[in-house]
Amino acid sequence: MNLGHTIKKLRRARGISQQELADASSLSMTYVSLLECNKKEPSIAALRAICRELEIPVAIVFFLSLEADDVQEHKRAVFEQLAPAMNAYLKTVFID
Repeated sequence: MNLGHTIKKLRRARGISQQELADASSLSMTYVSLLECNKKEPSIAALRAICRELEIPVAIVFFLSLEADDVQEHKRAVFEQLAPAMNAYLKTVFID
């Protein structure tokens, strides 16, 4: 799961800086930076605050963060078939 990369992509898609996201979420910029570099995992409270500011549901951030290794091996082929279309659809609905 790559939450940091997803948060970074969503933040950039919204056109806001790390500092702006940190301020709006009542977090430090250092913390946001560490999250985006996957050096820290966000608490649920922090993730909710970030998602509120990015105007995207927490569940969608989790889904967009999924990687093939996160899925059980016997379900991986289906995930790899569905994920590109699902990700594209979710980005259209929640990001664009």
